[in-house]
Amino acid sequence: MIKSKKVIFTEKFLHSEKFLFAGTTDFGFLDIDDYIVITDFKSASSPRDEDTIDKYRCQVAAYAIAFEEMYNKPVHRGEIWISHPDGLQCIEVLGEDMEVKKKEFLELCDAYHSMWDTKPFEDYMALDI
Repeated sequence: MIKSKKVIFTEKFLHSEKFLFAGTTDFGFLDIDDYIVITDFKSASSPRDEDTIDKYRCQVAAYAIAFEEMYNKPVHRGEIWISHPDGLQCIEVLGEDMEVKKKEFLELCDAYHSMWDTKPFEDYMALDI
């Protein structure tokens, strides 16, 4: 049962100008303790394994990073709800786990950005138009 006090958003596009990433999360709310919770919904044909869930944890941590940057408000926890024919998996990401997943995501961002070829952009910006 969701113990929410107030829906903050549904289907929210979040982005980080600082870390250069963006994505859309499904649902955000204030819980009964006035903590911000970001939730992402997944559907699956069967329960998800730990490796897949770990990727989802990283994804919800990324949404937390972007939300915190955009609104200057802390995200208390992330939740991933995975529906499948056998039921529902509900995963929470909070505390130290959230901080670890944020760090992992930012390391992935750095690795991805290091592969960018920025020379065409730099050349364009150097043009004297």
